[in-house]
Amino acid sequence: QYTMPKATSSSRNKPAKGSNNRPGKLIPINFSNCLASRPAHTSDDWLDEGNAQESSAERYQFGKKAENHYQQSILCFAAAASCDPTSFSALYNSARVRLGLCSEFLKKKEAFEANVEAAKEFNKASLLASDNVDKADSLFNYAVALIELYDRIEDGILDGTVAEEALIEKWGKSNLEAKVVLEHVIVMQRLEL
Repeated sequence: QYTMPKATSSSRNKPAKGSNNRPGKLIPINFSNCLASRPAHTSDDWLDEGNAQESSAERYQFGKKAENHYQQSILCFAAAASCDPTSFSALYNSARVRLGLCSEFLKKKEAFEANVEAAKEFNKASLLASDNVDKADSLFNYAVALIELYDRIEDGILDGTVAEEALIEKWGKSNLEAKVVLEHVIVMQRLEL
C-alpha cells in the first residue's frame, strides 16, 4: 500500500505535542479521495492510471495487494467515467475489472453486489459503443455477468432478508435475459461477417 509522510502541526521534524507519531512515520493514503481530485485530470489520464493499476494487480496475481490494485483500477475507471460520461472505455473497463474482482477476490455478498454493478456497466457501455464490434463485445460480457448472477443466486449466496429477496426477484431470471442477449450478439456477429 502506498504511504506518505505524516505532516505535524508544530514542525516537519517534530511530532505534534501529545502525539505518539515519530518524525517520518508513514500513514496510508486514502485512495477513495482520488475521485475528489478528478477535475485536475482528464478522462484519458484516469483511463491510463486505471490500466496501470490493473497491470500492477496482474503482476501480483493473488492476495491483498492484487485486490487493492484492482479496487484502485475500478476507482480510476469511475473517475474517467465521471470526467466523460460518454466514455465507452471507462464503463467497459470498470465492468470488466469488477467482474474479475468478484470472481476471484470478494466474499459472496460483496461479489454479488459487484456482479450486479458489472452487469449494469456492461449494459450501459453497450449503449455507448461507437461500433457494432464494441457493442457486441459489451453485450456478450453483459450476458456473462447475467449468467454469473444467476449462478450466484442458485448457489444460495444471500441470507434471505427482505432486501435480498427483492434482488433475487429482480435478477433471478437473469439467465433468461442472458439467452436473449446472446442471441442478439450472434445476429450482430453474423451481420459483421
